[in-house]
Amino acid sequence: MSGRTVKVMIGVDPCIPSVQEFADAFPGVAFCVADRPESQLAHVRDAEVCIGALTRDAFLAARELRWVQSPWTGIDFVMAIPELVESNVIVTNIPDVHAPSMADHVFAMILAFAHRLPQTLEDQKQHRWDTKKYHHKILELSGTTIGILGFGGVGRAVARRARGFGMKVYAIARAPGAASDEADEVWPPQRLDDLLRICDWFVIAAPLTDQTRGLIDRRRINLLKPTAHIIVISRGGIIDEDALAAALREKRIAGAATDALAQEPPDPENLGPLWDLDNCLVTPHSSGPTAEMFAGRKNFCKQNLRRYLDGQPLRAVRDKKAGY
Repeated sequence: MSGRTVKVMIGVDPCIPSVQEFADAFPGVAFCVADRPESQLAHVRDAEVCIGALTRDAFLAARELRWVQSPWTGIDFVMAIPELVESNVIVTNIPDVHAPSMADHVFAMILAFAHRLPQTLEDQKQHRWDTKKYHHKILELSGTTIGILGFGGVGRAVARRARGFGMKVYAIARAPGAASDEADEVWPPQRLDDLLRICDWFVIAAPLTDQTRGLIDRRRINLLKPTAHIIVISRGGIIDEDALAAALREKRIAGAATDALAQEPPDPENLGPLWDLDNCLVTPHSSGPTAEMFAGRKNFCKQNLRRYLDGQPLRAVRDKKAGY
């Protein structure tokens, strides 16, 4: 793209390299920081590239925009801008670098339930030693069934770890397939109800799209065994949180853990229905931010920008209408 100056609008986010880091790596490219709605409006009109999320007002003000690089795996912000969805602007995300730590987090939650860690930590605080309290209460993972909704990078990483624990692995994916080293079976979305009925552990690892929003509703939660646990690792909007809370209060399922809520951050005056339940663990969307993940995301942004400037095909181009 010689002969003209490319302007890149970037947001300030730990996932994105600093402006100086960009400038050092790409001399001759004009970079500007747009971390607030008003600064986006000031800079976006002649920006050709946006690295980071942008508002609808900013997109409507853009005249030269050709490519938006999400600093995350999700492209939820794109789906909220119908004009962007319908445009010719390319949208890419950052795949896979988050998958190892998120899959680890899933098993941190599973093991916390299986070995009653919240209760044992409370016993420790109270200086209580009561071995018999845990007789017949600790769960072995080997031989149990884990069901995974969404079999992308995170879902597959969860499946590989489940294999190591000797679990039976079933998954729901848009492109189902036969048994593999990762899963006993991969089923189409039409078999979601069948999956829920057999799960001991149900993991939500799908993206939030028009098709998945509210997918796990009261009816589907009630398909789970009374001994089953739900783990939400991708997006909170996929599950009905009020229905989940009711099932937990009424002991219709054994437990749930979520690293994602429908509203983030939650309203301090109204945290939602899950926070104060003894059989629910809530973590603040903290499954991913390892040093390795941040480094991987920064490297991906720089590599994709280099490809753009060199006229090469971009990596991780996403279907804006599908949402993934």
